[in-house]
Amino acid sequence: MLQTFPLCQQQNRIWIDLENPTEADIHQIGREQKLDPLYLQDVLQPDHLPKWEYNEEQDQYFLIARYADPEAKGTDDTIHTLTRKIAIFITKARILTIHRGHVPFLVELQGRATDPQGKYRKPFHLLCRVLKEVFRTYEDLVVKAGTELEFYEGKILQNKALPPFLKGLFKIRRRSSVVRKVLLLSKTLLDAIRDIDEADPMVQDTRDMYVRIETLSEDLYERSATLISMHLALADQRANQVMKVLTVFSAFFLPNTFIAGIYGMNFDNMPELHTTWGYFGALGLMATVSVGIYAWFKREGWL
Repeated sequence: MLQTFPLCQQQNRIWIDLENPTEADIHQIGREQKLDPLYLQDVLQPDHLPKWEYNEEQDQYFLIARYADPEAKGTDDTIHTLTRKIAIFITKARILTIHRGHVPFLVELQGRATDPQGKYRKPFHLLCRVLKEVFRTYEDLVVKAGTELEFYEGKILQNKALPPFLKGLFKIRRRSSVVRKVLLLSKTLLDAIRDIDEADPMVQDTRDMYVRIETLSEDLYERSATLISMHLALADQRANQVMKVLTVFSAFFLPNTFIAGIYGMNFDNMPELHTTWGYFGALGLMATVSVGIYAWFKREGWL
């Protein structure tokens, strides 16, 4: 679906939005707007990563941004499953956006573009706002993952029996890692808007949103990594406690088993077999050994 929105009628500045295009639609708009065929190849690739290029001959910038897909339901958390692409062509008089699927924040911006009191009177301002909203889409994803992480943080030290949290924690860490990668790749888009007009206040406004989301994603990644390490450490600690108990029991019963084994051998030439108090003496020896082991463990701080 092709839509055109006027940004400033006096200067013939417009916004062209192409939603869910076919390959034929993309080639047609490319001919009409005289777009570089190499750029159109990038537009046709749904998995293309963020980038920007400048065509000096046409005085035109080409950008690719990726926003967090609110409808992503895949279990495989990757850049291509969690995000979608927006291709942007911008000149001084025209901005062209090409995307697949419904993009809520673009609909909102389209409403403002048609509003007489709208703020975006030139393509560059609209570009900054689009990139700002692209970065903002990651906020919901990061905040939701942060809420899940707080649940794990509250539970992991409360339960004596360690719950199976690793799967959830690894999912949060993987998502935060994806966001970090996308933001790192998207940082180049800030270079693009600075290259166009570094002095414009909207450049800093867009950068502030980027820094905010970057800070949140870094914090989420570090917290999830710390919690995973803590979970594994607690699991090791509790496993060590079990091994300690088993070792203590072994230390007590092994000498007694040895004594009983020797005493229970069926040989006629063993003096202990004909001793009146031999049975009780053996029990006393076992008790003495057990008390001695207990005193030794206590002195060494093992109990």
